[in-house]
Amino acid sequence: MFDANGKIPFIATEFIPGITLERLLAQKSMSGVQKRVLLFRMSRILKELHAIKVVHRDVRPANLIVQMSHQGTIRRVVLIDYSTAVKLDSKKLELPFFRRRLTLLKNLGGVFKPEALKWDDAYSFFKIAQIIEPDFRYKHPDIWSKIKYSLGRVTYTHKAKHE
Repeated sequence: MFDANGKIPFIATEFIPGITLERLLAQKSMSGVQKRVLLFRMSRILKELHAIKVVHRDVRPANLIVQMSHQGTIRRVVLIDYSTAVKLDSKKLELPFFRRRLTLLKNLGGVFKPEALKWDDAYSFFKIAQIIEPDFRYKHPDIWSKIKYSLGRVTYTHKAKHE
């Protein structure tokens, strides 16, 4: 469901069971295998976003749902909340609701973006990966190189007209 004409536009989706990465990180109990699977799945999400030229703009641990089996293996990782995403090859980049809300846009993505009004999902995933595994460059060089190579490839910068 989508309502772009109301006071606050919204997108409603089905419930996705799991735990946010934010909560999982707070538990501080991930094994090395779980970290590797998580990093790999994040690199796949990034690859898909880049393939369709979408910049999510709010990639952060609270917007990643991790589904685990009863045995503790990571079954699936889902990036949620596409309400602020932009498709780069579209004529209508973002909802009119966001165009004049610079404070909202500046806060969007928090510390997981390179600049106040610039978004690079690879940058966001890279920052999250460093939280998951501070030494991921050395422990998982294959995944590190995929994310590192993606930095700056698909970005979006909001052209601020009014403050």
